[in-house]
This record gives sequence, structure tokens and C-alpha cells, in this order.
Amino acid sequence: MKFQITADRTRALMLFLISCLVCGCVSSGSLIKPNRLSIEKVNSQKSHIESIHVGKVDSGISIVGTVKFAHRRMAPPPGYMEVTILTRGGKVLYKAHTAYYRYGRPIKASNTFNFALEIPATPPAGSIVRLAHRDSS
Repeated sequence: MKFQITADRTRALMLFLISCLVCGCVSSGSLIKPNRLSIEKVNSQKSHIESIHVGKVDSGISIVGTVKFAHRRMAPPPGYMEVTILTRGGKVLYKAHTAYYRYGRPIKASNTFNFALEIPATPPAGSIVRLAHRDSS
């Protein structure tokens, strides 16, 4: 059988290459280290937060991650990701919301969605990054 380059294979290859490039750029310096930043995931029965990466960017920090839902669906479920940065004592330094999304065109139902957020400040050492899915319905 002769290998043929199709539109689907081309899209898949492009998605793979872009993902490698993005992950390579973001993973260059993780801030999740002892005495630097710690992650607190607030999971629920509907959602589970996975594969979080916090990296340094010019304007502050970048947070990239994946949220997995209990049921598969074509479109993202209602809601948003809430990101809160706290001091060791529990004081809120920064709070933001971001939507989650899927890469590429949805061909089949999925239960995994991605989110990304840039925070325009670098939190002090020992800060806690709290991630939670909030249901808007």
C-alpha cells in the first residue's frame, strides 16, 4: 500500500508540530519547584484538572493545562477556569478567569479541553496557584 498525504494527515502533522513548538517554548523553565510556586487543584465530580505547567514569560507567568470532564461532548461544557494566586498565608494576590478550548476542528466527542492564561506579574516565592473549574450553569 502506497503512503498518501491527505488533508487529515497534513492537519494532524501540523497540529503535532505546533504542539511540540508550544510545549518546547513553555517548558523551558518551570516555576513549580520547592520554595517557588505550588499548585492546588480543586477537582469536582464533573471535572479533573490535569497536566499543569507554569512558566516564566516576559510579562510575568504563563499557566497552561488540561481539564478533563466526566462526559464526552463536541463543544466545551459551560463554565470557565478560575486561577487564583495566593500567598502562603492565604491572601489573594491575583484572580482571573479563562475559557477552555480544544485544538483543531472537533471531529468526535471528547472529554479533554485545554486552557492557557498569562498573568502580568511574577508572584513571590512560596505562592500558591489555585486552579478550579467553575460551572456557569
